Amino acid sequence: MVRVNSRLFKKQGLSLDRLFSAMVTSAKETEGTQKAFLKPVERVQKLGEAGKLNFDKSSLEDFDREMNKENYLPCHHSERYRRSNKPVYIISKRQIFKRIFNIN
Repeated sequence: MVRVNSRLFKKQGLSLDRLFSAMVTSAKETEGTQKAFLKPVERVQKLGEAGKLNFDKSSLEDFDREMNKENYLPCHHSERYRRSNKPVYIISKRQIFKRIFNIN
């Protein structure tokens, strides 16, 4: 997977339509299992419990509970995160990105 800054991409005069196509195609072609998704989440929980990561355990539990209600469907950044960080990136599979932009 690659993360492309769409603001810089546009600044360079590259096609945002093709970039969007790379993202949509990647989403359609990406498969995974709930178990594979949850494995890193469990690792984060264990690191937090061991004191190796500093995070609010109740926030992670709340997030997990909400994700579970939605059967772990993809979600968007929180409003707070969007206001603070103004994310401007697109995620694409590297192979699809290279194919759409004719990169060898």
